[in-house]
Amino acid sequence: MAATLSSIATRQANATTNLEDEVHQFLDYCHTHPNAGVRFVASDMLLALHSDTSYLSEPNSKSRAAGHFYMGKKDNESFDNGAILTLSKIIKHVMSSASEAETAALFYNCKVAAPLRVTLLEMGHPQGKTMVSTDNSAAVGLIKKSMIPKAAKSYDMRFNYLECRKAQKQFDIVRRSGKTNSADYHSKRHPIRHYINNRHNFVVDMPLPRQ
Repeated sequence: MAATLSSIATRQANATTNLEDEVHQFLDYCHTHPNAGVRFVASDMLLALHSDTSYLSEPNSKSRAAGHFYMGKKDNESFDNGAILTLSKIIKHVMSSASEAETAALFYNCKVAAPLRVTLLEMGHPQGKTMVSTDNSAAVGLIKKSMIPKAAKSYDMRFNYLECRKAQKQFDIVRRSGKTNSADYHSKRHPIRHYINNRHNFVVDMPLPRQ
């Protein structure tokens, strides 16, 4: 829903028949699932997130960044939880490669995560390194400096924010395969069957209140 709603919002100034049909389809989907809810399970209140992108998937050669934020458990990378925040937005600049787009998505997500860490700390939940999962090994290599980009100028200076925060031990950026990366669900348009098979991982149908 996040990717579809964001895409509709960016094109609403130039409404077309196709866009109107897309809006009606989106509303029909919402009507079909009127009692959707998010299920949370007990955790150690440690912020964690999955980051993903869809390269050149939007008009004007733009890419989309997505993030799945949740409360995780200590020393348990496979643990997942209901989302406390979902990010799905178009990356402002045109990315020159898929790895640069993945790095941009990491930048967007970590910028959002930084104040969340402070909020949790002020609520009495100490935060270690926030685990940030991405499915792109090149992006991880660029940030950890085990790889050097061929075109340094295209590697925007603002992405150095990630290296700075990593040096401050605020984030631990790790690679996680696409199948286990929850942000993939929000980064692109998927076939209907994919939504049907994976919707239960993000929302559950709550019992309707008795009349």
